[in-house]
Formats: sequence, C-alpha cells, structure tokens
Amino acid sequence: MDLISAIDGATPESAGTADVLRRDHDRVRELFREYRRRMDEAPETCRALAGEICMQWELHTRLEHEFLYPALHSDAGAAVQDAARAHEDIQECIATIRRWPPDSERDSTMLRMMELADHHMACEEDVLFPLAERAGAAMGRALLRRREELAGSTDDVEGRS
Repeated sequence: MDLISAIDGATPESAGTADVLRRDHDRVRELFREYRRRMDEAPETCRALAGEICMQWELHTRLEHEFLYPALHSDAGAAVQDAARAHEDIQECIATIRRWPPDSERDSTMLRMMELADHHMACEEDVLFPLAERAGAAMGRALLRRREELAGSTDDVEGRS
C-alpha cells in the first residue's frame, strides 16, 4: 500500500498538507502512549519502541522543514522559528536516546521528549496547520511523495519497531 492511499479516506487529489502532518502527529502520540504503557517492561522493548518514535519524529521533522516551514515563513515567521527551535530541543533528546547504554535511566529523557513534542504538536496544529490549509492538496501530495521516497511504503514505516 502506498502512503497516499493510506491517508484515511484521502486520495492523491485531496490529501491536504495539514491532514498529512496531523496524521504524523497522531502516530507519534500513539507511540508515546504505548511507550508509557510499557515503561516497566524489559529495556529491549523500550529501546525498540524509542527507536520507532525517534525514526517517526525525524521523518516528520524533515518533511516540515522541507515543505511546511518554507511555505509559511512569510506568513508566520515567528511561529515557524519557534517550531524549528522546538525541533532542535527534541532532536537533543533523540541524540541522548540513541546513546543509551543498556542499563541507562531512559524514561526521564523519553518523558522530556514527550512533553516537548506534545506542546510543539499542539502549537503547530493551532497556528501553522490552519495556514497550511491554504496551500491546498498540491503540497499535501508533494509531502506524501517525499515521505514515500524517504521511508518506503506505509507497510515498511508502520512495521518498523
């Protein structure tokens, strides 16, 4: 299955930019909930789940930096700069997570990342996504094509853990 047809009810002609990015947010939130449920499980389980969260977040971030932020910079420069700074803070958490030794105290870093990402996603959804809707389906289609280039098929992306 390709990513375009995987967007709930969307066709290549109707997948809007905010729809695509909101779907990413929903997937990350779902992974955060799963991590919270599994925090007391074996370190290998949490490490694998943390890896999936990081991969999904970095893919999403790359799409926003390539498409969304440049398109909205003239209309919402301050909000775009705030969002980019939030990505930097979250990326610092990801770098720490990727260096975890097997017996490390991982949960505090993951919880910090979740807090930062939750706030960031809410701000984007409230401020930037409404502006992105003006871009229409053309940017949404471009986002989906680029996501597919970067990650492969939906089955590949959703099956990694």
